[in-house]
Amino acid sequence: MLARLLIVDENVTSRFALKARLTSANYAVTTAPGVAQAIRAGGVFSAVLLRTDGDISANLVRQLRTRIGAPVIALCSQSNRRAAYAAAANHVLDEDSNDTVIRARLRSWLAVEPVELEGFSEPSASPFDPGPSARQVAIVTSDASLATEWRHAVGENLGLRPMVLSPRSAMDRLPVNLGMILVDGGAQGEGLQHLADLRAVLSSEGRGTALGFIQRRFLADEEVRALEIGAAEVLPGYLSAPKHKAELAVLLKFLQARGADSERLLASVRTACQLAVSDSLTGLINRRQVNTALRHAHEHGGFGLLMIDIDHFKSVNDSHGHASGDTVLREVAARLTAAVGMHGQCGLYGGEEFVVILPDACETVSAAIAEKVRHAVSCSSIELDGVKGLAEIVISVSIGVAVSGPDADRQPVDDVLRAADGALLRAKAAGRDLVMLSRTTKAASSWGLKAVAV
Repeated sequence: MLARLLIVDENVTSRFALKARLTSANYAVTTAPGVAQAIRAGGVFSAVLLRTDGDISANLVRQLRTRIGAPVIALCSQSNRRAAYAAAANHVLDEDSNDTVIRARLRSWLAVEPVELEGFSEPSASPFDPGPSARQVAIVTSDASLATEWRHAVGENLGLRPMVLSPRSAMDRLPVNLGMILVDGGAQGEGLQHLADLRAVLSSEGRGTALGFIQRRFLADEEVRALEIGAAEVLPGYLSAPKHKAELAVLLKFLQARGADSERLLASVRTACQLAVSDSLTGLINRRQVNTALRHAHEHGGFGLLMIDIDHFKSVNDSHGHASGDTVLREVAARLTAAVGMHGQCGLYGGEEFVVILPDACETVSAAIAEKVRHAVSCSSIELDGVKGLAEIVISVSIGVAVSGPDADRQPVDDVLRAADGALLRAKAAGRDLVMLSRTTKAASSWGLKAVAV
């Protein structure tokens, strides 16, 4: 079943006729002649479809929205649309619409609400706000008259000045941070192709901009096609007239909300993707992504590997608290990234253990970059505000260096990891604050490698 719907209609004939139409479209349908019976029906509904033989009252809509807890879709004639919107119905549907239009409308309106991706997203200090720039509107049309009418109508309702783009300019360079785009359907329906093209661009760029379709030809097939392509709403062309200002305001606010919801969901997905491959504290790639990067480097010409450990890190936590330990990790990560620059990729491999992957680097270059990193970390103090108050400490690191070797003798990734780890252990055993090569027991810095330019 697509969704569970509640039909509230005092007319028994139309009530059961609509139920039959929606049941055949794979909706689970419950019916009630009035609010009291609807409340007694119980359960959770995706939407309430409300129809009366007279005007729809605001009190009736309010009772259904609060007591049922679902959006209200008003079914009424064209002449009662304004009254339905004035009563605060979430959506208005022409009761004479054919089945294909009803199904397309419901699929669009009842799209799955965005959800937080628990386990990935970080807690937010404030509600998601796409920012004022994301509330901007563009009208895509080649018709100067329509552009003028809709620019004025949208400006009157939203208090902003929409930009007007030709279909070609919209495709060549679509402005960023648009909350919605209104696409002119065209006198011959050519706007459907423009709508499809824009939908493809927005999807490929991961943007949540809501699309509205301004329909000049009132054809059911065109309306359905626009909704199927991805329009969040189809707006009749006559809505630009001043007498329809209230109705247009509701539809524009719906489009704004749909755009914000889509952007919120996409932002959650982007956050989830980022956190899946990175460490939230330092911003470096995490161990899983380090292993992926190592395999990639191994397959494309070999690599140098630095295994880096913060010296006496436990004493920082014990003396200044774990928050200060986090400060040290962030600062070391920042200095590490700055020192390595474009030469390689930095990652967090363990609690206080970092790695640097240096594609195509030989042992000499790898050791020189390691010495540069060692110096960058220890050259200046780190300010802490810990359990003992303000303090400044100097941090050092020990570094093990290994390389995978040339193509003919390239070592497996696991062997390189073990070699670098072994060199790191020898560096710590030799007194810390040292760079050690995997092929020797002597500190690399004592060989003068820090003089090599990188």
